[in-house]
Amino acid sequence: MTISDRSIYDYYNITEIIGEGTFSTVTLANNINKEEEKYAVKIISKEILDKERRTYVDWEISILSKCQHPNIIKFIEHFESEEDICLVLEWIPNGDLFDRIINKGVFSEDEALLTMKSLLSAIEYLHDRSIVHRDIKPENILVSSSEGDIKLADFGLAKYYEESVGMDKQCGTLAYSAPEITNNQIYRKSVDMWSCGCILYFILFGRPPFYSNDESIMYELIVKGEWSFPSNSDFKYSNQVKDLIKSLLQQDPNKRLTVKESLGHPWILGEKSFSKLSFRSLLQSNEFNYNIVNNSLIHSNNNDDDNDNNHDNNNSANNSSMDEFSSEEDFTEDDDDYDDEVEEKYQQKQQQHQEQQQISMRTSSSSASKPISIKKSNQLRASFNQTVDILRGPLTPL
Repeated sequence: MTISDRSIYDYYNITEIIGEGTFSTVTLANNINKEEEKYAVKIISKEILDKERRTYVDWEISILSKCQHPNIIKFIEHFESEEDICLVLEWIPNGDLFDRIINKGVFSEDEALLTMKSLLSAIEYLHDRSIVHRDIKPENILVSSSEGDIKLADFGLAKYYEESVGMDKQCGTLAYSAPEITNNQIYRKSVDMWSCGCILYFILFGRPPFYSNDESIMYELIVKGEWSFPSNSDFKYSNQVKDLIKSLLQQDPNKRLTVKESLGHPWILGEKSFSKLSFRSLLQSNEFNYNIVNNSLIHSNNNDDDNDNNHDNNNSANNSSMDEFSSEEDFTEDDDDYDDEVEEKYQQKQQQHQEQQQISMRTSSSSASKPISIKKSNQLRASFNQTVDILRGPLTPL
């Protein structure tokens, strides 16, 4: 890209710094002619840009300038001078997902549902265009509404890719990076889905599934796939949301849910009384056929007393680094009710999906617009304040 004859200072007033990274600074700005119009300006110093990093900046501008999606940060324009490159972006005043958790505590399951639907919708848009984000983490997810709607931001590591070729650059943030990245293997767009599993776990339980103050231990946890659900959580979560997390945190990328499969998952569709069989098993069944409902949001009941067996990987190494995590969860189930439920669900599945597709956008919007109470945990926030630095991680390639 060539140096622009225009200067950003001829069009915008830079007012204050709102974020800083290793290679960039984000500032707040307003339009000179319309001061009420506020924007975020990402300023990248050319002094520290080598050839490879310059390529990343060009990709970011190219990708963002072509993206038009309600859950992706809006690109306005860019300026380039001898000293720096400035990206003018939509300003989201509510901050990012990480700060939201620190300030108000973990999400309720209903709020997490809206957040994940928004995130998955953005990722579907990208993957359909052969774009992989590669750095999905709480700091790069901006909170655009009090109900939990979000916008995906920071495309500094995003890239166009060929599925047949894959990628091999080790990049991203360790706590949210897929094992194929940490192992220096060829990887594909499924790394974004692993990050989605980490995000869902994070907003429900307050920390990533793979966590340690020692990065070398965290690396081993990711490589071995050692994680579990907390045993001392203040809140009860449905088996469906746990199944989605497990399906996204599959070590084998070929067994990991795709974004379209995730959008068709029973929890995303609001079916919290769905069969106790894992969703991946249902996908592999010839009898099961599902449809993705993109425009309906069904708020579900958090008081689901029906529990599933937990098949997470647990061992002493994991428990030593996360002593408040459980090595095993106790579940109960009524076998007779279970068999009847499975048979009934198979018979009614197609009819239910047809009915869901007929739900109007007006009804869906009305339900989603009601504020959802946020459950707070002072103990959790105290834990966060002690581990902010390691959870945030670098904003640049590993």
